[in-house]
Amino acid sequence: MKRLSFLILLCPVFFLLACGDDDTEIQLDPIIFYDNGDYLLQATCTGDDIEFFLDAVMDITDGSMGAFPNSDIYRIYVDYNDNKTIDANIDLLISPLEDGRICTVKLLTAGSTTGCSFANDITGETLFSSTENTGEAHINHRLRLPKTVLSSGSSVGLVVELYDSETGWQRLPEGGDVFGRTINLSW
Repeated sequence: MKRLSFLILLCPVFFLLACGDDDTEIQLDPIIFYDNGDYLLQATCTGDDIEFFLDAVMDITDGSMGAFPNSDIYRIYVDYNDNKTIDANIDLLISPLEDGRICTVKLLTAGSTTGCSFANDITGETLFSSTENTGEAHINHRLRLPKTVLSSGSSVGLVVELYDSETGWQRLPEGGDVFGRTINLSW
């Protein structure tokens, strides 16, 4: 595990998440797929789902409830077919609404989407609490998605945007765009 942690620190943007049925250790333990000191992104494979943990360790003001722009939220852009380009009605944007429901929309262009759809098998929450990463209360998000929502295959490119009600949007990977530079995961 020390070697794995070392590789993550060297390559935080393009770390490959492996979580096949044969790899029990990875299925049971969260894998860090991005860490820049301010934001720590983890994923865990649990059967047919992937659980994401988006830890905004630097966001120490409670914006977990409320209406935008006075709330802390996230957006995950999903390059569903992992081809590094926006494909209308194929690639996705996933984000929570003010009432806590998780909205999934299909991208039409970089700036336009279809309307929200909701699925019972997509769940998430935003918390203001301490975590293993820091004892001080801060914003952290949890999201559980079926693998089939992320990709028809076994890999996906993601761009994660986190919104802090005090500082605005932060896009990860830093300098990433939709979808020229992504965080790549496979299972």
